[in-house]
Amino acid sequence: MIKTDARAVRSRAKLMACDCVEEAEAQVIKLLHSARGTEEEIREIRSVLSEFNRSSRIYTDGLTRSRPLGMGAPGNGRHADHTYHAARRSVEWYGSQCRRLEARSIQLLMELELIDDLMADLNKTQRNIIKTRWIEDKTWIQVAGKVYLSERQSQRVGKAAIGCMAKRYLSHAKE
Repeated sequence: MIKTDARAVRSRAKLMACDCVEEAEAQVIKLLHSARGTEEEIREIRSVLSEFNRSSRIYTDGLTRSRPLGMGAPGNGRHADHTYHAARRSVEWYGSQCRRLEARSIQLLMELELIDDLMADLNKTQRNIIKTRWIEDKTWIQVAGKVYLSERQSQRVGKAAIGCMAKRYLSHAKE
């Protein structure tokens, strides 16, 4: 009875280890899925940030020129005050949007760095398969045509590459 308990403990330990690797594989696949549009999104964020900076400069220049002194405004200067405060709110809004987009850009760059780090142990064929299948979102037939393997071989090599990335992911998680 003691031997069977020891076997049960060993088999549970194997299942837990297998379960961890499977979870790590799922996390790696999830990370690769999220990386699909990352480079395009980073380019889009950079263009929006440059537009925000341009618009923000226009408002900032307007703020420095039209300080609400009431001079040149009809009546008691309420129009100038209103314009100044509206421009100031716009500058603050642009600033908050820029900070939000910069944080998102940093998060995306960190995900790309993590993927590059996880792919460090892969050979050229495995890298091509992972990039083509998961990041470029191609079918297995298209992947096979690109790497000059059969569809089934491409799937096997891709599965082995995901396993290698999952082991590296687990080693990073333990650190």
